[in-house]
Amino acid sequence: MSETTSEEVAQPQEAAEKPAAQAAETPAEPAVADGLVKHYFESGRVCCEATYANGVKEGPGKMFYTTGALYANETYANNVLNGPTTTYYETGVMQAELTYVDGLLDGAVKEYFPSGRVAAVYAYKAGRKHGPAAVYNEAGIVEKRLTYQHDEIASEEAGP
Repeated sequence: MSETTSEEVAQPQEAAEKPAAQAAETPAEPAVADGLVKHYFESGRVCCEATYANGVKEGPGKMFYTTGALYANETYANNVLNGPTTTYYETGVMQAELTYVDGLLDGAVKEYFPSGRVAAVYAYKAGRKHGPAAVYNEAGIVEKRLTYQHDEIASEEAGP
């Protein structure tokens, strides 16, 4: 695959803590049949990159903080998120593990504290919280258990 770079430049972020996804709107994707397309912050650092096949996002994509640190590894199919996505804190510690199906969250979502310990686990179905969930404290102890039905809390109980 050949590498193609975008002529467009994304606007800088106001704070380095925000991921590239929260940067000012990036202009429309250029028409690319196949290859890697990159967008840049004004600083010259890569904002995001995605692989294209037959003119659509297909395969791996990445997003970056303005500092250059990796924010997310994503997977695309037919121009939408489809498959595993992993996000990271700016320190490099994993922030969340998610799975998308046709652009919607689907399956287990794990969120992590900056320490790397699990903060919460949720079940998603077609983009909505649906099923069991658990919220943890930094020590790894369950603070509450929930059950969701169509994005609404159906039941909630405290503690282990």
